[in-house]
Amino acid sequence: MGLYELAQSLEVKDAPAAVACLLSHRNPEAIVIACQLVRRWAMADPAAAVAYARSLKRSSARDQLTQAALQEWMLADPAAAIKWLEALPAGKEKDQWRRTAFESLANKDPKAALSLAGSVRTGFLKKLRLQGSVLEQWAMSDPSAAAAAASQIKGSKDLPAETWGRIASQLAATDPKAAVEWVTSSTEAGQRIIGLKSVGEAWGSVDGQAAAAYFLNRTSSSLNRDERTVALGSAMHVWATDDPAAEISWAASLKDPADRKLAMQIAAEVCGEVDPRAALPYLQSLAPEDQSRLGRQMVDLLLEEDPSSGLKFAVSLPAGDVQNSSLRRLFSQWASLDRSTAMASLSQLPEGQAREAALSGLLHEWGRADPAEAGAYLAALPHEQQGPHARKLVQVWALTDPTAAGKWLATLPQTEGRDAAIATLALSWGASSVDQAGEYVANLPPGNVQSNALMAFLGTSVSKNPAKVRQWIAGFPSGPLRDGAVSYVSLVMKRNDPGGAIQWLDTSFGGAYSELERLLLQEWLLADRRAASKWIEGSGLSAESKSRLFKP
Repeated sequence: MGLYELAQSLEVKDAPAAVACLLSHRNPEAIVIACQLVRRWAMADPAAAVAYARSLKRSSARDQLTQAALQEWMLADPAAAIKWLEALPAGKEKDQWRRTAFESLANKDPKAALSLAGSVRTGFLKKLRLQGSVLEQWAMSDPSAAAAAASQIKGSKDLPAETWGRIASQLAATDPKAAVEWVTSSTEAGQRIIGLKSVGEAWGSVDGQAAAAYFLNRTSSSLNRDERTVALGSAMHVWATDDPAAEISWAASLKDPADRKLAMQIAAEVCGEVDPRAALPYLQSLAPEDQSRLGRQMVDLLLEEDPSSGLKFAVSLPAGDVQNSSLRRLFSQWASLDRSTAMASLSQLPEGQAREAALSGLLHEWGRADPAEAGAYLAALPHEQQGPHARKLVQVWALTDPTAAGKWLATLPQTEGRDAAIATLALSWGASSVDQAGEYVANLPPGNVQSNALMAFLGTSVSKNPAKVRQWIAGFPSGPLRDGAVSYVSLVMKRNDPGGAIQWLDTSFGGAYSELERLLLQEWLLADRRAASKWIEGSGLSAESKSRLFKP
């Protein structure tokens, strides 16, 4: 005789010993049979069966046995079961058994279960969650009745949005338009959004095109734009799983420009998640931002499967921004996975913007992993190719070793790209170390390169550490470089502290910049004469300084 037949032949009085024996077997079949035996026991003596189950050591088997006994008790004598439940100490376990008990009764008599759930003595939100569990169970057998009951509950707008969504999903399986009407009867935004998302998913799984057309039609429902987009997106996401080519073909065929744009935007997004290949024939008809999104999604998908396939896809795209951004993304990620293969594949691309975009992506990731090695590779390229990429490499390199980045730049031949990279280094370095970046700029050969680097350096450092920058400039030898720095910093200072700018020029440089001081004061007097005059009176400037300022 098997375990099941043995359990069925036992008398209820033998249940405790039999259950203990079954649990000792510690296998799923034994636990299932034990639950059946406990159910038989609970039909005769539910309180004893529940008490026995709860007396067991905490485990999943204990929970399953308690649930089985409590479900039978709730069906046989709900009042007694609820009385026992309410006597339990507050906590997660009590909430769990309440939900179990009421869901069980909801299968037999949902109206009674909902009424009893509403009479339970507990907090308002806990009571609503309990009623929500009953309503969700009810909706599985009669969604229309469950929906009507949910709308009539006191405080229905505070029912969990997930409950609203699960009822809507069941209702939409038989009458999606009625489900939309019911969902939008709520005034609570969360319930409406979750409910519409659920309706879209349910309807889209049955007839994706009908669901999409309904939600796209602005006159067919009282949805606002955000709600329409959520519902439409949900329906189209399910539809794309079944037939992505049909979905995007439908979206591309729409006549109304606004509808077509919205539908194509969603189609590109969901097809990019499900099967981006289906959207490729319609790539040219997408807006630029949607083209880029689809390209990124396709690259990411294919990179996981086979980077070579991702490269074939990217090369097949129309030449231009979308192709270039896809290649940059592909080679950046490919370089982190297998740099040698990525470099070999790069060499097979023809000269042009596409190859430069791929090289940019590869160097970006390579520069993060080993900037010195990436720099050596870049230095070996023809001079005309170095410049455009040197700046991007330096941006990454400056974060870890700006000194090494500066030494590397000094080895490159003079090109516009290299000069721009020097300014980029000065800008990045100045944000972290005024002294070191300032020394770097000061040691550059005089000329436009040094002047541009100085302006870039000041552009970040003066806002990060203005006092340090002013101190650095004050110690700089006189000459065109200092003059440019003084002029730039004083003009920045005057925006918020014109008096401070004048004071700094006077105390740090004596009369060396008296013309600039007078210019700043004159502009201040024109803009706010009262404030400028008041500052002069309390400034503490010497008579000689004031004389210089007001010199005709």
